[in-house]
Amino acid sequence: MLDACLYVVRSGCPWRMLPRDMPPWQCVYAQFRRWSEAGVFEETYDRLRAMWREREGRVAEPTATIIDAQSVKNSPQGGPKGYDAGKKVKGRKRHLATDTIGLLLVVMVTVASVQDRDAAEPLVAAAKQKVPTLVAGFADGGYAGRAIDRIRQDHGVDIKIVRHPGNRNVGRWRDA
Repeated sequence: MLDACLYVVRSGCPWRMLPRDMPPWQCVYAQFRRWSEAGVFEETYDRLRAMWREREGRVAEPTATIIDAQSVKNSPQGGPKGYDAGKKVKGRKRHLATDTIGLLLVVMVTVASVQDRDAAEPLVAAAKQKVPTLVAGFADGGYAGRAIDRIRQDHGVDIKIVRHPGNRNVGRWRDA
C-alpha cells in the first residue's frame, strides 16, 4: 500500500492509473485517505526533518524560519485563482515556511492576489504551533509592514526583513 501511495505522489498519475501490479486503486486511495486524515504523513515528515537536522549537527527543532511565497499559474480546473500584479501571474500562490536549511515547516495555498504580508501572520502562527521553539524568522521585502510587528507581539517570532544585494547573481538571498 505504501509503495502504491508513494508511486502516485512521485509520478503524479491519477489514482485510477496505478499499474496493474499494485493493489486496486480504490483500496490504495482509501488507505491513503485514512493515513492522511490521521496525520501519518505529516508526523512521518516531522520526524524525518528532526532526524535530518540532528544529522546536520543541529538541534531537532528549529528556532528560526524563512518565509517566502511563489505565484504559479493554474488550469481552469485548478480551483479559485487571483492575479498577482507584481509577478504578472493569474493563478495561485504558495506561501512556505522552512527552517534555515530549507526543510519544510508549513505550506499555505491562496489565490495569487493575496499579498505576502497578509499571509505572513497565519503562516507564522501555523509554523509556531507546529514548532513552538521558533523565535526568529527571515523574509524578503514583500513582507515588510505592520504584520511583522503583530507577529512579534502575538507569536513571539522576530521577523527580520532581508534585502537582496544589488547584484542578484550573487548566490541566494537566504545566504545573505
